[in-house]
Parts: sequence; C-alpha cells; structure tokens
Amino acid sequence: MKKITITYDTRADEDGITLIGETCMNIKVMEDVADNLIRTGQSGIAIAEIEKILKSVERLQGRIYIRGSIKDIREA
Repeated sequence: MKKITITYDTRADEDGITLIGETCMNIKVMEDVADNLIRTGQSGIAIAEIEKILKSVERLQGRIYIRGSIKDIREA
C-alpha cells in the first residue's frame, strides 16, 4: 500500500454565493496503482473509483466535488 495526495476542486454555496476552491485528500491505494497514478494520472478504473470517494466525502462535508477537476496526484 502507498499513500497518495490528490489535489482537486470543490464548490460550496454560502449565503447565496458560490465559492470554488482547491483542496486535497490523502488515501491509501495498492502500490502498483499508486505508481501508475503518480506517473501518468491514470490507472485502469482507479480514477473513476477515486472520484466516487471524493464525491462522497465532499458531500458529507457540505461541499460538492467538481467532476474531472483532479489537478495533481503525488506520493504523500
């Protein structure tokens, strides 16, 4: 297992104002998946699964994950 940091954008609505900002999250993934993600930004279905995680976590925090907004993936 290897820990990676994913940087992406979120949206939040506060007092009728839409705010868009950058945030990041650390997750653990299989080492070969992490290596491919770090090197190429792709790894089979990994990006789709990561986007599901980001969407769910951001929803629980009262924000919206902006689909396709992953900017960077690096080893944590």
